[in-house]
Amino acid sequence: MKRKLLSVLLTFCLAFSLLPTAALADGEGTPALAEVSAAAGTALPAAVDGVITLENGTYVMSEDTTATIKVPNGKNATLDLNGKTLTNKTGEHTIIVENGATLTITGNGIVDNVSHGKGAIVNSGEVTLNGGTFKRSAEKGTYSSNGNGGNSWYTIANYGTMEINTGVTVENAGGYSSMIRNGGDVTADCNLTIKGGNFAGGINTVKNDRFGVLTINGGNFSNTAQYVIMNWNKAEITAGTFQTLDTASAVLFTSAYGGDANTIGKLSISGGEFKHASDTQEMIVDHYDETNKGNAVVTGGKFDADISKYIPTDYVQSADGTVEKLGETNAVAKVGGTYYKTLAEAINAASNGATITLLKDVTEKVSISRNLVLDLNGKTLTGVDLVNSNRKNERIALTANAGEVKVKNGIIDGRVNAYDSANLTIDADVTVKNSYNDSGYDCFGIVVWGDGIFGQNGCKTPNLTVNGKVIMEKGGVAISTNGNDKSCAVVTINDGAVISTTEDGAIYLPSGNLTMNGGTVSGPTGIQICAGSANITSDFKLHNGTVIATGADERTSKGTGDGLIPDGAAISVVNRNYPNGVPSVTIDGGSFSSANSDAVLAYSWSNGAASEWIDAKTHVKINDGYFSSDPSAYVADGHYVDASNNGDYPYTVKAGTKPAGALIIVKDNTTTTVPNNVGLTPEDKTNISQNTKVDGVAEAIADNKATLVGSAANGADKVEVKVEVKVEVTGADLTSENKTLTFTATPVATITVTKDGNSITTNDVAVPNSLLNKPITVKLPLPTVDGKLFTPEQIKHTSSDGSVEYFLKTEKRGAKLFTVDSDNCAVFTITKFSTFELSGTVTYVEPSYSSGSSSDPTYSVSTPSKTEHGTVTVSPKSASKGDRVTVTVKPDSGYVLETLTVTDKNGNELTLKDKGNGKYTFTMPGSKVTVSAEFVEEQAASIFADVPADAYYAKAVEWAVKKGITNGKANGLFGSNDPCTRGQIVTFLWRAAGSPAPKGTAKVPADVLPGSYCYDAVAWALENGIINGLADGTFGVNNTCTRGQSVTFLYRAVGKAPSTISGFTDVAADSFCAEAVTWAVENGVTNGTSAATFNPNNGCTRAQIVTFLYRYAGKPSGYYSNPFKDVSATNEASYYNAILWASGKGITTGSSPTTFSPYASCNRAEAVTFLYRYTNGL
Repeated sequence: MKRKLLSVLLTFCLAFSLLPTAALADGEGTPALAEVSAAAGTALPAAVDGVITLENGTYVMSEDTTATIKVPNGKNATLDLNGKTLTNKTGEHTIIVENGATLTITGNGIVDNVSHGKGAIVNSGEVTLNGGTFKRSAEKGTYSSNGNGGNSWYTIANYGTMEINTGVTVENAGGYSSMIRNGGDVTADCNLTIKGGNFAGGINTVKNDRFGVLTINGGNFSNTAQYVIMNWNKAEITAGTFQTLDTASAVLFTSAYGGDANTIGKLSISGGEFKHASDTQEMIVDHYDETNKGNAVVTGGKFDADISKYIPTDYVQSADGTVEKLGETNAVAKVGGTYYKTLAEAINAASNGATITLLKDVTEKVSISRNLVLDLNGKTLTGVDLVNSNRKNERIALTANAGEVKVKNGIIDGRVNAYDSANLTIDADVTVKNSYNDSGYDCFGIVVWGDGIFGQNGCKTPNLTVNGKVIMEKGGVAISTNGNDKSCAVVTINDGAVISTTEDGAIYLPSGNLTMNGGTVSGPTGIQICAGSANITSDFKLHNGTVIATGADERTSKGTGDGLIPDGAAISVVNRNYPNGVPSVTIDGGSFSSANSDAVLAYSWSNGAASEWIDAKTHVKINDGYFSSDPSAYVADGHYVDASNNGDYPYTVKAGTKPAGALIIVKDNTTTTVPNNVGLTPEDKTNISQNTKVDGVAEAIADNKATLVGSAANGADKVEVKVEVKVEVTGADLTSENKTLTFTATPVATITVTKDGNSITTNDVAVPNSLLNKPITVKLPLPTVDGKLFTPEQIKHTSSDGSVEYFLKTEKRGAKLFTVDSDNCAVFTITKFSTFELSGTVTYVEPSYSSGSSSDPTYSVSTPSKTEHGTVTVSPKSASKGDRVTVTVKPDSGYVLETLTVTDKNGNELTLKDKGNGKYTFTMPGSKVTVSAEFVEEQAASIFADVPADAYYAKAVEWAVKKGITNGKANGLFGSNDPCTRGQIVTFLWRAAGSPAPKGTAKVPADVLPGSYCYDAVAWALENGIINGLADGTFGVNNTCTRGQSVTFLYRAVGKAPSTISGFTDVAADSFCAEAVTWAVENGVTNGTSAATFNPNNGCTRAQIVTFLYRYAGKPSGYYSNPFKDVSATNEASYYNAILWASGKGITTGSSPTTFSPYASCNRAEAVTFLYRYTNGL
């Protein structure tokens, strides 16, 4: 428990010291003194003629000063601004660092320059900025050719080496001079590294001049005049935010100049966020003029404009503007382990025989001309619209020109072409469709066109094999060959294929060959062959494949011209005198039906009119198959037409000699009547009228058809029995509690006798139930009630002989089952006709059985003995196969149901139906089942206006509030992006310790007002020796808490005195934090910022905070993968394992999925999230 408390205290103390040292939180406050002892530094020496010269050592400003500070060659000085302002000597730079000199600036404070042509810092040596604001408060420059206004220059000019870190602010309100200049009037490289800070102003915010070497690893940059970053030599950006405002020209500029080897204009970007204020502003300008151009390479970062021209081939810019390495999640396609931005690029790069895998839905027009497999990978390839000058618009997705091309596993929305010598296979898991057809499109699914002119040799032969689906849901021909050229196209349709269209015809072959081995083909016209040949093989058996025509015979509307003729036949064979010859068709098997025309229809066509094709039987030969109409005109020699006893396909062709006697054919169909006075909506009436279906009557009566026909068959050639099942809705009461819908069904047979081709008699006779000896399937469309589907619980069937049978949704003794199919129809099977009553309640009573009779077994329904945050009950607790079981779930207050599963004994998940109000039902299988549920906390609205409920840190903030660690700010905000103050950190420590009441023995500093939120906490901390206050006698309530102060607070709260004092050069032996820093080092919490420095006055970076947590956790071992491209074992060696551990443990998810931003400062939201995840995860 003690270790846990220490963990919490440590985490709070260090997490909230991460933040920038320039901002305020929890109310206004004034910049105050750092917590240092009187001997922490040396006061500035007196100025000589307005110039202060620094020697080796650390200097602390004690008052605002007007002078120029100079660091001479060979000197190494540290300047603590200590909240004060340094202003230049008139006509001089404010700080001058000579060649060979070193200067480090720390602390809050201001360095200002008010003279024309002079800067706040001019460096020719080595400078490190760890704090302070640098500006030119008298800047008068404007954005014009002569706009210096009499007072303008750079705020910072670097001619040596400079590093700028988090906590620094650089300003320049002018638009004439650049704000920061790196390089220029020098003869050697000038190195400027920016790791953090805020930078705004100047004609260019940062100008990287001749000899300049610029590295930006963080910071916030903005510009209102010209460029945020102007680069003339070498610049690298890995992190930071870059924003144009107002009338700026562009975010980035890079260019070489004059062929100078030190002005090469090379810019590389691997991270950061880049925004422009308007579309008139450019993101990257890469040239000064036509003869002076630069080079920009982008491999990371996020841009709100298209910068694809600067991205290498193995990188990509995603939809949100992020540039990433091409991979599984952002590439369009891959070949093996190589990723590509477009499908076309992958196809062009793929070697012969390779497999191309599509990784996302894409809109492209692609071509393939060699052996390739295109794996759509469950994705959709959408074609590109093309405009033809002589045709309607087309949408082309894929063209195969040559080679063996196989397409699998996905959807193609657009036309597919098989041209020239290509062999194209559409696999069983592929759907080719059109979602775009209208009057402006010339719409085909797949086009198979050979190349060549009739009468010439060398005609190329494209092959198409379809195992999948070609679905033209908005009309158009599904598969077509070309009739104008000499096309040797070959089309093969295999078992399992589905070819359909809602308009025109499914397959149109004005040339070429078709082999159909199975599948289903449907459309207004099924298959139309005009030239070439077609073979429908003996592998195409009954119910193994069908050709269905649903349209009417509309040949008279066709007129002249090419294209499919709408004749409504399943197999349409048209002699059009095409150059490819007379069509030839052989049917060896299959099922063929036409709703309004002949199943097989052959004729001649010329000048827009049909005529008899006299020798059609020579070219159309039927050896086998099932047909909706009499195919006698095309039966091959040695074959005859017989009755199939199948109502949908009553005719069949068999080999041999026709038996003596009349051919008795039985057909069936359903007609439905819905009276106007029945209480149904117009839509329901139409649905029931059109979609009620009674199937299998022809088969049920087949064995007794001779009895039904009787003597009418004597001397006849053919007797056709058409059984029409007349269905009528006789009642509908869907408003009462016991909703009912009643149908009657009556079969009537129309018997037509034919002799010598002429109909001689027609009679209507009733069909008695006694002649029905096979099951008949009834399909009744269900209506809606108040917009919801009426699903009956019971169907009561009363036969004309008075017998009654019941159909239920769940199986019970003595009753049968009915189902509701995907068309929302009640489906059940009968053997007699009469009345069907669909009811919303069950009135059926199971029959009783005598003792000793068998009964259905029951199986247990198990629920968890205890479920956290809710309850789960079932009824009944045991059930028989087919019974309906109800599951009721009730979450506890503040929780909701996350998952509910029911599995059988084999672990298979059962289907649940949501009945509302926490009730779910399932159908009991023939085994025991197990019910499980999981409840999760309901997502509540955030108590802070600046903490969105879906923010990544929302739970962490909520946790801190519940633990009493923080109550947010007085204005109802949490201050997610504010730094943590001294008052807040002490209050956090106090509340983590249980908010103990102070004893009243300590003198509380005057700036801690009685009744303030931190008064008791400060008193407690003073009493327990955790704080001592500042050197000026105040506590510094609103001052930002530094690294040294944070470690000191922690040490005084839970630490033990160290045996020695650390050797950090920037932590004096008598410093207030010396023992605390040593204790932190001895306990492995920190190693300092270098071997010699601790930087006690700095804030912590993101990398440092997770390293503190990692070390305090004991440097746990284990392998964790690295998702961050800005974290390497080389560049971030001291933080590497800690960052990977924090990521692997879920303590951090990075600043993005692929970046951690190790050198960025941490705000309040990030700090509290680290703390929450750390405390609740270990």
